[in-house]
Amino acid sequence: MAALVWSTLFLALAALVVKAEYDPDICTLQKLSSGLIPPPLPKNFQGKADSLDYNQKTVRYEEMNFDYSNNLAKYMLVENGIEHHFLFDNKVKQVVEYDILHPGKNFKDDPLSWGCEAKDVEGSEYRDMFGYRDSNMYNSYETLQYGQSHRYAFNGTYRMDQRGLLVDSFIGCVYNQDLEATLRMNYSFTNAAVYTSGGTSVEDVLGIEDGMLSVPTKLDEFGVIYDSTSGQKQLVNISSNIFWFKGEPEFDRNTFKIPVYMYCNNYRGRKQMPDIPDAFSTRVQVTTISRDSLGALANPEVTGYEEVYYYRDKDLARRDFVPDPNVDTDIKNWLGLDPVKSVYDFNTGVLYITSIPTGKCVTTYIPLGDRFDAVGQHMYIELAEPEEIFRIQSNEKQYKGSHFIRDIETDVFAGRYFDEHLNASYIKETYMATNGWHEEADDFLGYAVPIKHVLFPEQLSGELVENITEYHFFKFKATPPRLMDFDVSNCIETIQHKEYAIILTLTNDERNTLYKYKFLFQESAQYYLTEITQVFTPLRIQRVQLRQLSLADVRPTLAFTLVGKATLRTNTPIGQPGASLKDATDNLRKFIDRNQFSLKFVPPKQGREDEPVPIYAKAFRGDLYERTAGGLQAPESDDYDEEVLPTLQYADEEEEEGEKKGMSPGSLGLLAVAMLFIGIGIGIAVMYLYLRQKADKSQEDRIVLQVSKAPDA
Repeated sequence: MAALVWSTLFLALAALVVKAEYDPDICTLQKLSSGLIPPPLPKNFQGKADSLDYNQKTVRYEEMNFDYSNNLAKYMLVENGIEHHFLFDNKVKQVVEYDILHPGKNFKDDPLSWGCEAKDVEGSEYRDMFGYRDSNMYNSYETLQYGQSHRYAFNGTYRMDQRGLLVDSFIGCVYNQDLEATLRMNYSFTNAAVYTSGGTSVEDVLGIEDGMLSVPTKLDEFGVIYDSTSGQKQLVNISSNIFWFKGEPEFDRNTFKIPVYMYCNNYRGRKQMPDIPDAFSTRVQVTTISRDSLGALANPEVTGYEEVYYYRDKDLARRDFVPDPNVDTDIKNWLGLDPVKSVYDFNTGVLYITSIPTGKCVTTYIPLGDRFDAVGQHMYIELAEPEEIFRIQSNEKQYKGSHFIRDIETDVFAGRYFDEHLNASYIKETYMATNGWHEEADDFLGYAVPIKHVLFPEQLSGELVENITEYHFFKFKATPPRLMDFDVSNCIETIQHKEYAIILTLTNDERNTLYKYKFLFQESAQYYLTEITQVFTPLRIQRVQLRQLSLADVRPTLAFTLVGKATLRTNTPIGQPGASLKDATDNLRKFIDRNQFSLKFVPPKQGREDEPVPIYAKAFRGDLYERTAGGLQAPESDDYDEEVLPTLQYADEEEEEGEKKGMSPGSLGLLAVAMLFIGIGIGIAVMYLYLRQKADKSQEDRIVLQVSKAPDA
């Protein structure tokens, strides 16, 4: 197995500048007897060998994985107690070199080995192993320097000298163009009558059903390499015992992948990492692992769970989690260590933190450097990009191959990043579901979504502990969260607010459609009210409901709570933007009284039916009411001098009032005014009738009755 041998020459003689022409004196090709022709080689193969260098007095263990079909190859040798690895990717013309300082140990458990270097194949001293000339990868014959253009002669069949196997020996004299040296090569292959477990079907290679191919078992190599600088000769005398060989193997998917926890500068991957969506929701499992320099656990693993909702366009975010007593000290003082729901409104800089078991809410400002605060912002808060939420961002993303996570096939991307908030450099790995696989999120299938993310610091001088953070993403939905996911209605009691109702004008069919898609319509209404009231953030519109006016009056009514500004100083450039509660009320009333209120709602499309017809929910002058303890009444305004609209009540309020007797002071006042006008009206009517009757009597006194004559016949 020549490559396993002459690759050793690169390592042993890397400092030599070799230059030699073909030397016919080194070996003479002589066919000693008639016999077998050299056996064919498989297109792809794997091999393991022990090599003995008689001149250097060294022994090396070597492995080779050769995937000609995909332009990939891997070579590994163990020398002086260190594993040296070389990953060749001839499609992107690069070779990755890294060492494992503790051979046989899982790479991710060996922090001292987390380092590698990516080079252009052309600039690597190992470029000739698998192809450099003409920028093409060598085939198996060129790599093993056997067969095709390499001439060999049959040298006999032997037993016992090759681990007890019956082997066929072939001798050849090869001029290596890459090394520019003449080498004598003695190959031994298993005899065709002996089939080893590493054999390959002849049919796979030649298309002929004729048993199994012979496999190489031993290689002896002799020759001389010249150093053109010193003029000295370097003798080559190496024997390789190829104790395992397999043709056309099924390569493990990790064979040609850069190991986990490794980032290589200047590496060129075959894929680009897909973008994290600008709106999503997901459940996250966060695990923190501390390892010492030998890979042993320095501290017990700590695992936590959280839910995250993120909506970039609306500047809203939410995180449900259990506070860390060492980090979330403010939350601990306010609400204890029970699970909390934290809603971030980056429109106004307000953070709402609610105790999930009790519902108690604390309103505060969003601190700089928070989990959702953008990196690089030093004066004002700003919602972070989606890649920043879990520190996924990196200067450059490298594709490292594919890997299965939770039975989901993923593409692995790595990067290095300096985190300003944490003041540390990190190596990061992100696992994204491939196009052919998905993450199940309820009834939603998500493709090209994050499945796992690993964050770990680079090894620093004198640092003996590595802290690794792993994020596992479950039920990742790459769709905008619903506004109800950011509900803060339990947090507004300490903030000035008013409740309103708008009577909508709809046909019966339109009303039925809105009730069918009630939650979607309420969300549309929340956005619409945010716009026309100019409150700037949808979180100042709360408790949106679509309902009928009363049990007797089925007119659809839109009820909601309009919230004022929180009394906080926030880290936004202009404080808390948006209209005050009074201005927002005036904006709303003006909009309705000018008959401009028209809420457009497009029902979801059902199956293959035509595009649904939009519904316009309208409200006209006098359709806005403020909800108070006494019912619904027209809101007061300094800009209007209008008659008071009648008082209305909801069905539930009518039932409550039905149990009471008597009338309220307001109702008595209205009744007194009504009776006054009725009395005046009756008086006017009586006076009118009296005068009319008197006028008619005077007229009758002036009438003279006469008998008329009959007309002539």
